[in-house]
Amino acid sequence: MKKIIGIFFCILLIGTIIPVGINAIEIYNPLDGGWLEEIDGVAILHVSGSPYEMGYQQGYLLKEEIRENIRAFIDLYEQQGWSYDDVLEVWTIQQYYLPEEYKEELQGLANGVGLLYEQVAVHNTWMGVFNHLFSCWGAALWGDATADGNLLHMRSCDGVNSLQDPDTKTFVYENQV
Repeated sequence: MKKIIGIFFCILLIGTIIPVGINAIEIYNPLDGGWLEEIDGVAILHVSGSPYEMGYQQGYLLKEEIRENIRAFIDLYEQQGWSYDDVLEVWTIQQYYLPEEYKEELQGLANGVGLLYEQVAVHNTWMGVFNHLFSCWGAALWGDATADGNLLHMRSCDGVNSLQDPDTKTFVYENQV
């Protein structure tokens, strides 16, 4: 009888603990707050969270487009006589002048795409190396121009019309978001 009463109390105790435990478990979703939509033929990427999370969302949601663009720029480097190591050297110098938030975002992007951090960083160095080849524009806002005073940076690559992924033949401008 003592065993039956003991088993009953154990079941009763487990029955009251498990539902509370299950409800208390939060499942982390790195895409929470990130999605891609198309409005009138224009791709719009929504990201939120920490710099890492925003980078991850971008990388995951635009994985194929980012891979196509990286291949297009690697092809450009080679056409211009630059090796991967040449551009990596530029990144090695440039990285010390970037805020940590940018580097965290690049790490998230690399993880979302499934590439190494260095590969994504080198890809994002192209403006410093080949700016003279393209007609691009950008904007930087900070201080009173932003809600929290932090630096916001944007660049548009809308002048890059001939850059093409050698594998898929997709032009970089086709991957604009």
